[in-house]
Amino acid sequence: MASGPTTRRKIATAAMLGVFLLVAAVVTASLTMGASALASGSRPVVELGAGTSAVTEPAPTTTVAPAVAPPTSSSPALRGTTGQAAPKAKAPTATARKAPTRPAPARPAAPRPAAPTTKAPAPKPAGPPGGNPSSYRFTSVDATGRPTRWDPCSSIRWAFNPDQAPAGALDLAKGAFDRLSAASGLSFLYSGTTTFKPLKDSGGSPPAGIDAVIAFGNATEYSDFSDGTFGIGGFTSTGTAEGGRIIRGGVVLNSAAVTRAPDGFGSGQRRGGALLHELGHMVGLDHVSDASQIMNPALTTSAPSDYAAGDRTGLTKVGAPAGCFVVPAA
Repeated sequence: MASGPTTRRKIATAAMLGVFLLVAAVVTASLTMGASALASGSRPVVELGAGTSAVTEPAPTTTVAPAVAPPTSSSPALRGTTGQAAPKAKAPTATARKAPTRPAPARPAAPRPAAPTTKAPAPKPAGPPGGNPSSYRFTSVDATGRPTRWDPCSSIRWAFNPDQAPAGALDLAKGAFDRLSAASGLSFLYSGTTTFKPLKDSGGSPPAGIDAVIAFGNATEYSDFSDGTFGIGGFTSTGTAEGGRIIRGGVVLNSAAVTRAPDGFGSGQRRGGALLHELGHMVGLDHVSDASQIMNPALTTSAPSDYAAGDRTGLTKVGAPAGCFVVPAA
């Protein structure tokens, strides 16, 4: 953090004495004093992602986010909402009329209107989880604080590697990309299957026409999985005059850990939450300590079911609201 404002003061004193003898009279001298201006200032602090440096070189660099910690247990919190009673309707007032002096001809009774039927309103879908909207961090930023990100004005073409994937994994991936797109404004285009696996120490690039790959692996292929880590996510970026630009990305889930977790989305230790977390890394978000956010590194029994308030703030800053890159990618 920047230190508090410092205050400096300077005092200058000048004295001038003149003695003029006309008839042995003495004239007293005047003293003037001035004070210097007070100057203070502070500079903003730019917070960097954990353990990463700003991307300034034109050569592509690969960034793999810190892995998700093995599952831990905690008790989920329950939240309730309170409703407000609707105001009571006032009874209609009737106006009395004077009876006629002559008997009026009989008129057929008007049919009574049928009682109106009221349909219960359809339940509204639950909103996204809350938490602190300031709970977000970026994997890397440049010297001006701009986060490394994808170009939101180009669709990100992704492929799926079915090797070691459990049943339903492709549909889970599609659902995760839909949620990420809704929160960030980024556009993702499914482009089929591939045999390529990203984020290996040996490097490599996906096939032509593919920007990102979702895959599964084991501890033999990825040393990160030897301690039970659920998954890894990362990207390759290049420095530009407009800030760091992601050109490739990927996510790999631990095939052994995945089989032990329930399928689908929802709160707790589920496959969907783990995939949303790693996709957050793939688009430029880093870990946060706030346990109410998807980007918290621990997949606990109280983990949120979707991107929470802080996650969504970060995703807007690396997503469509951040604007297009002017210079096309090479």
